[in-house]
Amino acid sequence: SDWVIVTADMIRDQLLGYLISLLGIISFERYVATRWWEWYERRGRGTLCVFFLAEFIGSGPSWVNVVLCELDFYPHEINLVVFAVIVLCSGVLFLIAYTDNVRILRSLAAFTTRYTVSKLFQVRENLRALKFTFIFICFMTPIMTLCFVLFSVFFFAPSHWERARYICVALVDFCISM
Repeated sequence: SDWVIVTADMIRDQLLGYLISLLGIISFERYVATRWWEWYERRGRGTLCVFFLAEFIGSGPSWVNVVLCELDFYPHEINLVVFAVIVLCSGVLFLIAYTDNVRILRSLAAFTTRYTVSKLFQVRENLRALKFTFIFICFMTPIMTLCFVLFSVFFFAPSHWERARYICVALVDFCISM
């Protein structure tokens, strides 16, 4: 009933959703940079649209999920499932972008495709960005997993565990801030 608390809770949950979709956001942007590298390298106005589309892909489903969950259109169990699907889709996008860049780099090295220095640099830049993102995500994975576990304890533990449940939800906020 308190709109300030509901809004703060929605922003917290959306931030968690955004962080778990970060791998997919960066992977999508790097995939576009790989596929349409000549257009992307010109840095025209359209490349800014790629950034906004990537942000929408990362934030859109998370916001819809949070709003529907917080306004009681569906329970928190579905909220956790949607977040898990976001993680899965982000991982699939990463694998597609990474394997595509590796394949192109190998074909450039073997001269089985039209070789250009700028394409080689673009592919190497993409692979560096994807590897860095993967390392960053690997660092965040234990923290995000802890968030999911604590979040689950808060919502699914028996009601007589009241103190433990509220400590868990406080630790979720701490983990997100880390």
